[in-house]
Amino acid sequence: MRPVPLGERLAQDLWLWKQECPDASPEAFIFANGGFMNATNYRNRVLKVVARELGLPKLTFQVIRRSVSTWSLQDRMGTLKDVQGMLRHTRAETTADVYAQIIPQGVRRTVEAIDARLTGNPGTEGEQEADDAA
Repeated sequence: MRPVPLGERLAQDLWLWKQECPDASPEAFIFANGGFMNATNYRNRVLKVVARELGLPKLTFQVIRRSVSTWSLQDRMGTLKDVQGMLRHTRAETTADVYAQIIPQGVRRTVEAIDARLTGNPGTEGEQEADDAA
């Protein structure tokens, strides 16, 4: 058992839910079925509905974890070690090599940013973003 990092809002929601549990002691599990969420129920009620609304062929916890990992690193929301900790991986290589995905638009922005730095032409990066948005 290890600590799990949570956002403040989720932590507050879980704390409020814990107060409604039959056993609210610190040692008690927060979910009624012995401590583990029924993933099948959540998958059917939430993930399949969202996937259908977004036109995605498949939406699973794994897809969400990979998306969060990729976005976190691409948008510099944290370091590789931060994302590793959030996903609770024991090795940073798992986070970098398996979870974080290459996004072609991100690669293009990186190349344009390097070009702008090397050529001293800061307009290149902004022009490229405008082209991408069009």
